[in-house]
Amino acid sequence: MSAAPGPTEVTDTSEVPPAFHFRFRFSFPFLVAALPFGITPARCSVTVDDHDLSARFGPWTFRTPLDNIADATVTGPYSWPKVIGPPHLSLADGGVSLASNPGPGVCVRFREGVPVLLPGGVVRHPAVTLTVDEPQRLAELLGVASELGPEPVEELADEVHVSLVSLTTAELRERARLLGLPGVSRMKKADLVAALAPGDADQPRHGLRSRDGG
Repeated sequence: MSAAPGPTEVTDTSEVPPAFHFRFRFSFPFLVAALPFGITPARCSVTVDDHDLSARFGPWTFRTPLDNIADATVTGPYSWPKVIGPPHLSLADGGVSLASNPGPGVCVRFREGVPVLLPGGVVRHPAVTLTVDEPQRLAELLGVASELGPEPVEELADEVHVSLVSLTTAELRERARLLGLPGVSRMKKADLVAALAPGDADQPRHGLRSRDGG
């Protein structure tokens, strides 16, 4: 179990590259089960920057280059006993679940296994599931990253937006349904694009912030 470093104060924010930050969405039973393991909302986040995908789930952390991402899909709901509490290892495929709620979440598959549960790369996992607050947006962003590899995050966001605008309303609705977005039958094309696109990257000043600045 690798200990995550504490927040580092940045004095010159011009040197901090923009990045997308996602919170984990905690349901109350999952929060209660997670607390004894040092897992709290303040110590859980997912970040996508110009080069890497990284995540922190209490004391557990991982980081991997964007070109190591094979694909990302929205999945869930999940069986509570298989995901609640600390990270869970899937005996079926060796993947790891970092779950703060019963879903939906994003299953990220890697080209090469990534160490999550144990430090030093002794055990590597082919996939990780992340129950962030905006799973459909993270899935879209990582889907583009899996094709382009390391790129400035603004360009990744632009590519997502261009690909979404090129789709018909019917195609967007189908994409949104597959990603678990609710109420898509009543949404117009512009609303669907806005819901699926990752938005603007921010520049954190003190450690990791959520995408909405919280």
